[in-house]
Amino acid sequence: MIRAYGVDWRDGTNSVDIHLSCYRNQKRIAELNGQVMGQAYHLANAIRILYPPAALIWHPWLDDHINIWCDGDFWTVWGPAASGKSNDFGLIALVDWFAAPEETCTFVCSTGKKELERRIWESITRYFNYAKQNYNVPGKVSKQRTAIINAQDRDLGDEVKAGITGVAVRQGTVEDAQSALIGAHLPYVRLLIDEMQATRRAAVEARKNLSKGCINFKFGGLGNPMSFLDLLGEFSEPVNGWDTVNVDSPQWETRYGKCYHFDGFKSPAITDPDGVEKYSFLINRKQIDRDIKDAGGLEDHPEIWTMCRGFVPPEGIANTILTRNMIRHGHAMEPAVWQYSTTMVAGLDPAYSSNGDKCILAVAKVGKLAETGRIAIEFMPHIEILIAASDGRTASEQVADQVIGYCKDYGIPPKYLGIDESGTQSTGDFIEMMNFRGVHRINFGSAPTNLPVSRFNPKPAHEEYRDRVAELWFSMRQFVTFGQIRALDPASAIEYCERLAIPSAKKAVEKKEDMIERLNHSPDDADADAVLLDVVRSVMGIYPGDTETDPGIFGFKMDRPKARDYGETEEQAYQNAPEIEENMYTQASV
Repeated sequence: MIRAYGVDWRDGTNSVDIHLSCYRNQKRIAELNGQVMGQAYHLANAIRILYPPAALIWHPWLDDHINIWCDGDFWTVWGPAASGKSNDFGLIALVDWFAAPEETCTFVCSTGKKELERRIWESITRYFNYAKQNYNVPGKVSKQRTAIINAQDRDLGDEVKAGITGVAVRQGTVEDAQSALIGAHLPYVRLLIDEMQATRRAAVEARKNLSKGCINFKFGGLGNPMSFLDLLGEFSEPVNGWDTVNVDSPQWETRYGKCYHFDGFKSPAITDPDGVEKYSFLINRKQIDRDIKDAGGLEDHPEIWTMCRGFVPPEGIANTILTRNMIRHGHAMEPAVWQYSTTMVAGLDPAYSSNGDKCILAVAKVGKLAETGRIAIEFMPHIEILIAASDGRTASEQVADQVIGYCKDYGIPPKYLGIDESGTQSTGDFIEMMNFRGVHRINFGSAPTNLPVSRFNPKPAHEEYRDRVAELWFSMRQFVTFGQIRALDPASAIEYCERLAIPSAKKAVEKKEDMIERLNHSPDDADADAVLLDVVRSVMGIYPGDTETDPGIFGFKMDRPKARDYGETEEQAYQNAPEIEENMYTQASV
C-alpha cells in the first residue's frame, strides 16, 4: 500500500491519480481522517506533474486561475488579450475532467467554430495530446465532432455523454445553441464560455438546465469586456452597482458569484524583473506601448482599456451613438405604460443588405406614454428571420414570406413596414409581389432627408447629418434623449453603444465595415431598429420631442389636434426630457 495525505492507496497508484482523487473527493478523504490540502493545491500539483516546464510555463496568473476555478461555482473573468485566459482555463477544464472522466460533462463554448478551434479548444486538444503521449490519461478525440470522449463510448454526435464538448454558440439559431447545451445530467457538469462578451444568451441560459440533478455544477465566463450592457457585463455587475468598482479593482461580488479582473498593466511579464523572457506569451510593456502608439498615443483610448487593461472603457473617452448613462436616464430599456391604445410598426434589416450577419425584424408599439405624455416607441423582442438552404426558394422569397406572416400576426399594414434596400437584392419587391403593397423602403447609402432633426430643432436632416445612415442612427439618440424609447433590445443597446460618432462638419457615424472589423460582428439589430424609427419619422410624422401627432393615428382623438400645438415650449421640453450628463440638444456637431 502507498501512504499519502493520511490515506492508504493501492500499490501502483501514481501521484497524478492521488492528487486528482484528493481534488475530487475532499469530503470523503476528510471523513477517512485524511489530510486534504484544499482543491487548488491538489489540482495545481496534478497539473505540474502532468505538464513539466517543457510543456507548460507556470506563471502567477495561472495560480490565480486555478484558485478561481476551485473557489466558486459561478465566476466571470475579465482580462486583456494575451493574459492566458483561454489557454489556462482550457487546461484546467481538461484536468478537471481527468479527475472523473465517466462522471463529468464539460461544455466549452465560443462564438464560432473558427474562434473555438483557434482559442480555448486549441489549448484543450494540445494539452490532451501531450498527456496522452506521456501518461495513461483517459479519453479519445472524437472523429465526428469537436469533443473528447471516453474510449469505450460510441462516437455518435447526437448522444450526450461524459466528455468535453466544444460548442460554437453563434452558429445557427438560438434554439440550436440551446439544444446543443442541454440534456447532460451527470454528477459533475461544467459550462465554460470563452469570448462571453460576444456570445448568444442561450449559452448562459443553458446553465439552468445543466445544473439540475448534478452534485457539482460550475459556470465560468471569459472575455475582453466591451460594454457593461453585453452578456459578460450583465453577469459581472457588482451587487452594489458599477460605481463601486474601477479599473484597479481585482475582484468583486456579483448577483451570481464573483467577477475577477486581470489588468494587463500588472501582467507578470511587467511586474517580474525577468518577466519578458520568462513569460513571453503574456502581455508586456513593449506590446502595450506599441498599442498605445497605434491608438494615437492615448493611454486612455477605449481599445487600450479593453485589450490592454481588460476593463470596460469609461463613458466619455469614446463618442458613441449612445452611452449606458443615456440609456439609463432615458429609461430606454424599461417597459412602457400607455395612456391609450397603440399602433404596431416594423423594421426589417435583411442580412444580405449590407454585409450583415443576421436577418432581423424589429417590431414595436407606438403610442402616448402615461407618465410624460410623449409619443414613444416600445420594442418587442427582435425576430430573427431564418433562411433554409433546403428550401427551393431564394433568400428574398423566404424572407418576404416570413415577414408578411409576422406583420399579419401583429396587425401591421404595409405602410408601417420599413425595409432596408441597401443591397442588390430587393426584398421589398418580393413582398409587394406577394400582395403586401405599399411598404416603406430605405437605403442606408442615400442622402439625408429634409425631415426636421427634432420637434424643437427644425433644421433639415440634410443640414445636420453627413449621410442617411447617420440620420437613421442619430434618430435613436434623439428619441432616447427625449425619453421616447422603451424596451430597447439588449443587442441593439450594445450596438448603439459600440458604434462611434465621427467628428466632421456634419454628424457622421463610423463606417459599417470599420465597425465589423473592429468588433467582429455586424450591427444588424440596431440597423433594424433604425429602419423602424424611420417609419415612425417618415410615415407617421412623429419626431423626437413630440407630445402630439395627427389625430386618429392611434385610432383615437389626440388631446390637442392642432398640427403645431405640442403643449411645451422648447425650454420646457429640455426641462422635461430625462437628465443626462451630456447635453445632446445644443451640440452642433459631434
